[in-house]
Amino acid sequence: MKPVVAGLLTFVVFFFGNSYLLGGLGQLCLIGGDAFVNSYFAPVMTGLALLAALVVGCTLAVLQKLDAVQKTLNDRKPHEQ
Repeated sequence: MKPVVAGLLTFVVFFFGNSYLLGGLGQLCLIGGDAFVNSYFAPVMTGLALLAALVVGCTLAVLQKLDAVQKTLNDRKPHEQ
């Protein structure tokens, strides 16, 4: 459950961070063009936020599984000797 919550929080932070906080900076970098042309960058920002959320969520899930495997291997060692 922890990776899912971390993934969702990452998505929200990146999505709103890109939309509101970095949106003004993006407008400064994109000199020219109208709002319609610049609106095509919104799906890109959403995609980047989703990608960041997936990376964080999957990394946490893999780390939890690796911790469980390591704990299982550490529990087996004394019994085998």
